[in-house]
Amino acid sequence: MNQHATVCTCLPGATLWLAPPTAGTAPADAATGTAPAAGPVAPDAAGAGHAAGAAALAERLRGEHRRVEVLEGTAGLGSPGDTAAAAVLRTGLVAEILARNGIAVLVTGVAPDECALASVRERHREGGVPFLTLPSGGSTDELYAALVANGLGVQAS
Repeated sequence: MNQHATVCTCLPGATLWLAPPTAGTAPADAATGTAPAAGPVAPDAAGAGHAAGAAALAERLRGEHRRVEVLEGTAGLGSPGDTAAAAVLRTGLVAEILARNGIAVLVTGVAPDECALASVRERHREGGVPFLTLPSGGSTDELYAALVANGLGVQAS
């Protein structure tokens, strides 16, 4: 039984790519895919916390009646022998399709291939689907604040 009976489908979907943070980089702006002028984001020691951070953020969004899907890079979207680029492109396509249909998609555990990630970001932009890259080391509150700052959080009614 679904514990969240009321689900709002009027909110836009978006792809939120939780990537290992790079020292001195801030979350990218949803519209442009570029980092805003903000303070540096400290990376976590080994990029750990992807799944835990995604799960916590997903629960917070579900608590606000958002439809959320977490795509973990190790969860069977790829094929044996896939390159990092192929995994990013395939996961990005699935995320875009879900986001286009009003679902907030949290992607984690996919090795970032910068060239492929740029292609995914461009495809989202061309399709009018918000795309945001967030460092996975932040707290749930920090990740949520980045969503709100980029217009992707739940709006007060």
